[in-house]
Amino acid sequence: NFVNCNSFHELELSKMRMINKGGSRIAFEMKQIVPPKPNNSQQPDQQNFGKNSVSKFVYKTIKYSSEVAVSMVEQQRKDALLMGQRSSSKFIPNLYGYCSVGVMMDFMPEGNMHDYIKGARISARESKSGNSINESEKILRPVDRLKIAIHIATSVADLHGDDESMPSFFHNDICCHQYLFQDGLFKLNDFNYAKAILVKHGGQSSKQGKELCLRSSFGMRLWKGRSLEEHQKSLNPSDPSGYRPDKIDVWMMGNVIYIILTDLYTFEFPKPLSTKEATAELVAGRRSAYPGHIANSTDPAYVAIKKALDMCWTQDWRERPSAREVSNYLMRKLREITGEKDPDLKVTLPQRDPDQKPTDSEYTKMAY
Repeated sequence: NFVNCNSFHELELSKMRMINKGGSRIAFEMKQIVPPKPNNSQQPDQQNFGKNSVSKFVYKTIKYSSEVAVSMVEQQRKDALLMGQRSSSKFIPNLYGYCSVGVMMDFMPEGNMHDYIKGARISARESKSGNSINESEKILRPVDRLKIAIHIATSVADLHGDDESMPSFFHNDICCHQYLFQDGLFKLNDFNYAKAILVKHGGQSSKQGKELCLRSSFGMRLWKGRSLEEHQKSLNPSDPSGYRPDKIDVWMMGNVIYIILTDLYTFEFPKPLSTKEATAELVAGRRSAYPGHIANSTDPAYVAIKKALDMCWTQDWRERPSAREVSNYLMRKLREITGEKDPDLKVTLPQRDPDQKPTDSEYTKMAY
């Protein structure tokens, strides 16, 4: 959360490798030679003693084809600021440096949550066509889906914060692309659209809380993965009612938990709905349906996740639990299932086809 431009000038930019890009930003893999640390022990590691090591990290910046506007610099600043402030969370990546439109952060070689979802959907189609080599290796266990739901809920809770002496923030753009996978954990990133949670005494939202938690504040169109309140607002733009912006995040994190539970996008089953059709369903109080094997399952992990979704998708935001309450509920259920006081939250994702391309064709097709 501090500017350290000198570190950027020391980087060897000629050896970057592009690994991903989004609407306005691009990410590169970078390597840095790390000199050996002084070894003060009586028995040094003879194999590695005196040797350099190679450290990898991600350099994230504005696309070179984009005109750099002041607003983009501000977005990068927020991304770095929040990553630095929330670095104590194991569900948020570490920050190593920031300067103007550049951010250095953890290297995440295992991709994002959308990469997993796409692979799972491809495997499901292969299985139905009889082409799957070993279906069991390509499906997440129910308890692993529960663990990932904990990753999602806890990352949002850690962003919102529990310490009243510290500023609180809401993400404002939670979706499966924002979760990166590292060492068995999904971690929430991309805080460039985040905003402070401004609340008056007594818990009522301030004027900023009413108006700035909408996608319109950064030019995003309405899509199925946004919050109930935004869908409601699209039908009645003049509605003056306000709401707590952290509860907007809770709704959107429910959308991501549903995708992890089902390997389906919201309002895809039993038939895909357009954004307009999904808006009508949401405003009427209806939710995305579960496929039969989940709807009828008595597996305690599935039951727990469905209950968490009921919490996230509570129609009245005033009654909607906080992200921390959802996280605590899921952790309590995992402890009951495993019989362990401190269960391991890491998961092993099914192996993806090495030829799987990082495209968003299905994501876009389903009005996402």
